[in-house]
Amino acid sequence: GELNTSHAYVLPASPLGDASKKLGFLGIDASPVADGWRIDRILPGESSDPGARSPLLAAGIGAWEGDVITEIDGAPVDPTLGLGASLVGAADKPVELTLSREGETRRVAVVPLPDEQALRYQDWVRSRREYVAEKSGGRLGYLHVPDMQAPGWAQLHRDLRTASAAEGVIADVRYNRGGHTSQL
Repeated sequence: GELNTSHAYVLPASPLGDASKKLGFLGIDASPVADGWRIDRILPGESSDPGARSPLLAAGIGAWEGDVITEIDGAPVDPTLGLGASLVGAADKPVELTLSREGETRRVAVVPLPDEQALRYQDWVRSRREYVAEKSGGRLGYLHVPDMQAPGWAQLHRDLRTASAAEGVIADVRYNRGGHTSQL
């Protein structure tokens, strides 16, 4: 018999675990250095997607790639466990980061994300868009359709006008999570 199923998911009825301990994310790639964790990359975010805000690019933060996070809420960042250990319970709550740049330190308040999925997704789409533009000499536009539900249609319409201004369009449906077919 046929054992294949498509678009079959099992989701918990409610969030798992203690929500007060939900890990916060800063939207960065970081690596350990002698006095903390260096910000190697700040994910750029996407202003048209509310879920894809980049905490360290918020107004007034002024963090740069190369800055070192030395403390979170006044406590040194664990050199072994990293930033995550200091961000347990920090999702959607303000935390104070101590940033060091060229010997100067300053403190800023940021609101970590409860997850980075939308932020990292938008960064991936941007990288694919840039790749297609580079490889086609700007002749092709690019758009990705992540699913066939409201978020996927929003992503399609977010990129359609810009992509269709080119001579041709690559409509990428890899990793599409399914949904329904719309008349759109």
